[in-house]
Amino acid sequence: MSKADLKRIVAEGKRRAKIENRAVSSHYDRKQELVVIGLRNGVFVSIPRSRFKALKNATVSQIENMELIGWGSCLEWPDLDDGVETMWFIEQAVGFKTSYSTGREGGVVRSRAKAAAARANGKKGGRPRKRAA
Repeated sequence: MSKADLKRIVAEGKRRAKIENRAVSSHYDRKQELVVIGLRNGVFVSIPRSRFKALKNATVSQIENMELIGWGSCLEWPDLDDGVETMWFIEQAVGFKTSYSTGREGGVVRSRAKAAAARANGKKGGRPRKRAA
């Protein structure tokens, strides 16, 4: 990857971080045993510690040592070598899938029709190359 590619990727990540609803803060509520994230729009979302497999046997200090990575798209626990996507966190809190993950899952649907279309396209030489504008 060239320096120009890396610069472009970083710039795109920063641009998306400004417009997408990502996490801007996180903390652990010891009293209620809740992991809490604050979103760009001012909403706070919390999930009980018990909902995270990696946190069930973790110490309080391990849980409190969490960090937001990817401009707020993921919550990570470095001491536990584990983490979750912000959108997964929100889905767990509200109890249903968001349009983000529903759309992402739609792109990986496997059906007979889709498989047949992919085979037919492959016989024609594969996906057409993009033309320069």
